[in-house]
Amino acid sequence: MKTVPGRQDGIAALRQRLFFAGELVKLAERELAGDALNRHGVAMACRNGAVLQLHSVLTGLLDDVAVRLRLERSPESLTLDTAVAALAARGMASPELGRVRGLLESGGWLQEQVDDARRCLSSQPDGQREAGDDDDHHEHGHDHHHDQGRIRMIAVVPATAIEPLSADDFARIRRWIAGWRQLLDEFLVTLDEY
Repeated sequence: MKTVPGRQDGIAALRQRLFFAGELVKLAERELAGDALNRHGVAMACRNGAVLQLHSVLTGLLDDVAVRLRLERSPESLTLDTAVAALAARGMASPELGRVRGLLESGGWLQEQVDDARRCLSSQPDGQREAGDDDDHHEHGHDHHHDQGRIRMIAVVPATAIEPLSADDFARIRRWIAGWRQLLDEFLVTLDEY
């Protein structure tokens, strides 16, 4: 069954998010080059906004596939894994989600973009968070010196990541935008098959 107008509308909305991401990168560069006292903060807000627009392309794609295939969907809990599992439970698969999963597993540009989005969504400005086992904490009491040895830091963005607000970082975000454009071009053809 073809529902091309809806399909094109979904892809158009995702392309619009790519446009917004590109414009936010331009604004970040413009702000950083300016002389305003708060230029670094405004540039970082624009830069992170671009990354989050790209993250919304991924979540929007998951939502679009869920709508097309009439999957139960809750934007708060729809992930690549839940969408693939829901399709598998119905004896179905999505080549688009398979392609996205492959890109994530390869550790390439899409994984970099997802990691950066996680950093942007983290409560810690450096993208790191403390993780410990609360059950062990209660068993051993509240000896903070002992507990400090058990706390581990999880880096969401690799230590070798390019510094935000650099020409290299802006170029990397533009590569992510280009990667998404290419994927959406591919998906426009394959989504018509649903």
